[in-house]
Amino acid sequence: MPRRLLAVVAAISCVLSPAAPADAAKSKHVVKAVPASSTPDVHDGRVYAITRVGGKVVIGGTFTQISSPSSSQTLSRSFVAAFDASTGVVSASFAPNFDGPVLALQPAADGHSVYVAGKFTSVNGHPASHVARLQLGTGKLTAGFHAPASDGYVNAMVHRKGRLYIGGVFSTLAGKMRGGVAALQAATGAVDPGVGVQLTGDHNASNVGVHGRTGVKALAVSPGGKRMVVVGNFTHANGFARNQIAMLSLGPKVTVTRNWATRRYSPACLIKRYDSYLRGVAFAPNGKYFVVVTAGAQAGSQAATDLGGLRRWRLAAVRGRQLARRVRGWAPAVDEQPQGSQLRRSRRCPTPQYRGP
Repeated sequence: MPRRLLAVVAAISCVLSPAAPADAAKSKHVVKAVPASSTPDVHDGRVYAITRVGGKVVIGGTFTQISSPSSSQTLSRSFVAAFDASTGVVSASFAPNFDGPVLALQPAADGHSVYVAGKFTSVNGHPASHVARLQLGTGKLTAGFHAPASDGYVNAMVHRKGRLYIGGVFSTLAGKMRGGVAALQAATGAVDPGVGVQLTGDHNASNVGVHGRTGVKALAVSPGGKRMVVVGNFTHANGFARNQIAMLSLGPKVTVTRNWATRRYSPACLIKRYDSYLRGVAFAPNGKYFVVVTAGAQAGSQAATDLGGLRRWRLAAVRGRQLARRVRGWAPAVDEQPQGSQLRRSRRCPTPQYRGP
């Protein structure tokens, strides 16, 4: 059902979103399949991103039709919509026109606008290359913010300390080399020269299977703003071996964290279906560890035993040839699996498990 689709995405977002409140991470159980009844009905497509700006909740995805709770009126919305956080009533004034799906959302610091990213190239008839900033009250583009042209699209985005970190499938921004990860100045949208890490390689390069473009599927920034973890289809970061996952040290100039690495995600997985099987990443509210989510697997397979479907990692530095260590003693209860989960088990991929602290 449409409402259930939105509810399930909301539940997952509470676990994965870098902006999730600290008390959400302290919960002993995953939220229910329908955590709230006062949410809109999305009638088609999917919801890929959710964020809150003041008293409004903004959602983005591939949908084009939505309605307020208990309302028979169907409203047209092109891939993005906003609704009241308390009542679920869809905003009538926020109805921007996008020409492509919305995959990521972040609240702006002013509390009145929202950053939007995805596969679009125009908003309200104006050029907007995969990243835009909109006024929540009107749905209009924010004056003075202009994202640079790119040769791909954006999958993930985090707003932190005046920077808008973006990750996706692209190799250039404004004609400058930016291999899958970059940063824009939050106020203007200009390319931040301090972020120039180049992600290269194809996870399935040595196999006969799916060969997608190099890029980032998801990223997360630590609460303190000192580290960022990116996951996706790549094998190297600035020349360092980093298969599907890399940690970056944030500062005026962003660099690859040299003393954090793992070969845990080097094995191939359903190569005819996946170019990369890492799906999400999020830091704990206290910043002491982060969690990586992978695709599903058949229980008992070698990959499932070795990898695990959802694993959390230490941020502690490693020395010499040592590799990063996962946090141990962290196992789920059977009843922590959310109802109505659509995760599917498949062969030779990490087991889909939901785990909590």
